Amino acid sequence: MTNAANPRPATNPVTLDWPSIGYQAACLLLGPNNSRLSRSDGTELRWGRQGSFRYSRRSGYWQDFERGESGDVLDLVIRERGGDRRQAYDWLVENGLAESNSNANYNATYNATYSGSYAAPAPPRFTPEELLRRWERTYKITEESWHPARRWLNHRNLWPQDQEPPAALRWRPRYRIDPEAQCYGAVTALLASPQAWLEARDTSPKGLPAPQALQGINIGKQGQPAPDQPLLEGGVTKRTIGPSRNSVCWLGTRTEPKIVRIVEGIADALALTSRTDDTEAVWATTGTSGWHQQQLADALAGLNCQVILHPDPDQGGQQANAAMTELLQAREVKVETAPADPQGRDPADLAASDPFPSKDTRKQPSRKHPTK
Repeated sequence: MTNAANPRPATNPVTLDWPSIGYQAACLLLGPNNSRLSRSDGTELRWGRQGSFRYSRRSGYWQDFERGESGDVLDLVIRERGGDRRQAYDWLVENGLAESNSNANYNATYNATYSGSYAAPAPPRFTPEELLRRWERTYKITEESWHPARRWLNHRNLWPQDQEPPAALRWRPRYRIDPEAQCYGAVTALLASPQAWLEARDTSPKGLPAPQALQGINIGKQGQPAPDQPLLEGGVTKRTIGPSRNSVCWLGTRTEPKIVRIVEGIADALALTSRTDDTEAVWATTGTSGWHQQQLADALAGLNCQVILHPDPDQGGQQANAAMTELLQAREVKVETAPADPQGRDPADLAASDPFPSKDTRKQPSRKHPTK
């Protein structure tokens, strides 16, 4: 997501305090930062419960360790709001963060956003072959209560203890355990485009498409979320590899679903799938930026179904919900937003504290604690 494709012009760029502009834009787009994990001198700021999003006020660049993305302030605006770099710059102007979009000023800043020598580290590129190889090195989640993945599912009431989890979720063990991080492995979810999921339904032996991206939820021995390395070294409890922007983890039916629910995160998707009947599907995205994509809206329009959105209660979730609603209404798709929990809890949080009533009693999670 860096601006390497935009050559630097021969003209002198307009002098703007881009690191400061980027910080203000991040606060508007992401909300308050995580002060506990941010540096006390203010040079490095973190967002997210585990601090997986890092912004440097020295360089003006950001990194999202969870999703494997990085870039400058324009890249961040594009990720959160959609559009291109010109539209992202216009958004900065509209919010009073950059100068008026005159031709001279715009051409300089658009093509050379930062005049320093610092270059944002490019996220690793994973070929389809590499993603498939990594997926093939995962294992089926066993039914034994001692297994870290099963403990995670049982403790949070995400999936019935006596049922096999969806085939799109598998276990990737960690063979070298960091004493500080205590990560034993990752519950790995396969992500692909909706069209790939539909095509694989009838053509793939296991009904699974080739992975377009993979997301791992790092788990400790007792089933608790655990960073894959120390937090201050970029450790996260969730990490995504591959292009996940237009991909989803499809749970539930793929045969003419009557309802498609869209959530942000694998845990929320599991909590909903285990409490809905066999006529519904649940799509899990890796973040709110996936809700801005026209490809997903086009796929939903082609399914001729009702769509129910389950956004997170934070600012980013509400903005993504409004954007996706607008896209679907423009395509005449029946869409509604699920009622928000008064305490701001998401489906996974609700499942952990008080499981939802289920129409199918076979899918009702057990209240028995996995360690008893």
